[in-house]
Amino acid sequence: MTVVVDPANPGFAQFPPDTIAFALRQASDADAHILSAEIVFKSEADVRRPGALAHEFGHALGLGHSPRTQDLMFPSTARTTI
Repeated sequence: MTVVVDPANPGFAQFPPDTIAFALRQASDADAHILSAEIVFKSEADVRRPGALAHEFGHALGLGHSPRTQDLMFPSTARTTI
C-alpha cells in the first residue's frame, strides 16, 4: 500500500473537481489477491483526515460507495464522523 500526495496526477481528470483522493489497486486474476494498491491525495491536509484515509483504504480493498450518508463509504467530503 502506497499513499502519496500528487495534485497533478492525471488520474484526477476522470473525477469531479472536488475529488480529494482516489485509490488504485492491482489484483491477481486467478485468485483476487491484491498485489498492490496506491492512494493518491490532492493535499497533505486531506491525508491527515482519518475519515478520508479510511474511505480511500476501503476503495483500495475493493469497496464501492454506499448510498447511506452515515456510512464511511458514502462519497462526500462533508462527512464529519467516522
